[in-house]
Amino acid sequence: RWNMALEAKHADQGRISSGLQHSEENGFCSKIDVMCAGKWIRLEKMHVTLPGKRQAMEWERVSRIKPSEASTAAPQLDAVDIVAILTQDKSVEKNQERFLICNQQYRPALQSWVIELPAGLIDTGESAEEAAVRELLEETGYKASVNTATRSQEGFQSDDSRGVAAYETSMSNSCTKFVRLNSSASDQRQQVLGDDEIIRVIKIPLGLQGSLVERLEEICKHENSIASATLVAFAHGFDANIRQCST
Repeated sequence: RWNMALEAKHADQGRISSGLQHSEENGFCSKIDVMCAGKWIRLEKMHVTLPGKRQAMEWERVSRIKPSEASTAAPQLDAVDIVAILTQDKSVEKNQERFLICNQQYRPALQSWVIELPAGLIDTGESAEEAAVRELLEETGYKASVNTATRSQEGFQSDDSRGVAAYETSMSNSCTKFVRLNSSASDQRQQVLGDDEIIRVIKIPLGLQGSLVERLEEICKHENSIASATLVAFAHGFDANIRQCST
């Protein structure tokens, strides 16, 4: 594991100190140079020695710029991805039709509409749960409660390393956490979007008939959109679980 305790930046040299200990098992990063930086992200050049190797090498990565960055022994948690299940009302009837709340958002980096799980950055002082509830309300208008099974299993805290998942592992150190939320059709409010956000809400049925992966592919074709990797991975896991339960 890369143990990235980064953030003592020397602005005059464009360098970030890694503060790491070398070991044959974990590898080693001696320094990180800032190649360029924008408002939200920076491009960095890492000087690393891979586990079991002696020859140092250079590795480029993109790192998110956050308002305040604290050194940590665990990967820095940036964001939250939201698995929000929608029912028609708040009753506990098991035969209620369920829907997965998704966003169809225009992503300038891809120059395309993308169908994805609601997601967003965790604000300073927020837990992952709090960020998930806030982001879902802002992006979709749905007021939600945290799935009780999620709370008991994970105890989501933004400074806790449990449940942290990496995004683009070869390109970035950005990490997320998945939070499951419950909402009902009666809980919908008005979206609160930023000037740079264009989001349409899509509700995908989660019935037991048919494949969610195939359903998602059909929606993407109809909507001329791309599906995000996290949503596709969820769909494959959902289908695998359904097949296992039916055998």
